[in-house]
Amino acid sequence: TFFGVKLGDVNGSVKTNATSANAEPRTANKVSLQAIDKSVKAGELVDIPVRANNFKEVFGYQFTLNAKDGELVSVKSGVIQVEEIHAIIANKLTMAFASQEAMTVADGEVLFTVVMKANEATKVSEMMTMTSDVRRAEVYMTSEMNVGQIELTYRSEAEQTESILLYQNEPNPFK
Repeated sequence: TFFGVKLGDVNGSVKTNATSANAEPRTANKVSLQAIDKSVKAGELVDIPVRANNFKEVFGYQFTLNAKDGELVSVKSGVIQVEEIHAIIANKLTMAFASQEAMTVADGEVLFTVVMKANEATKVSEMMTMTSDVRRAEVYMTSEMNVGQIELTYRSEAEQTESILLYQNEPNPFK
């Protein structure tokens, strides 16, 4: 006899019958987690801040981050307190977050930071990918607990710095 336990069943959608053909309804709701893609050197310890994008009325999420060409070292809290909602097992980071209140986070705010050690010279985007290997990648949004998509995307360093550049006024009115 086999018994299975689903961890992180935030919205009570667990199916106990593995032969069930019922498809779970999905909505157009989508949350993107964004990180800056940059080059790293072999042996470098790198902090990868994961930022919010369209993180509106979120009651919870779950996903798996797979590490490749690097070793997952730790996860640091940002807006989301991660101490008890994540696990690193076999170089996979599983995370399940749930809140009793809807959470809205401004675009660009750091949700959490992943710390990795690069095994070889590579880019951050090649070191970490979001999957449904251990926990299905999904987000629970709005008071109806609609199940939506969650994804990890990367922006280039140039895109990040471009938005915060300050140029000198020409001509300078204070001279």
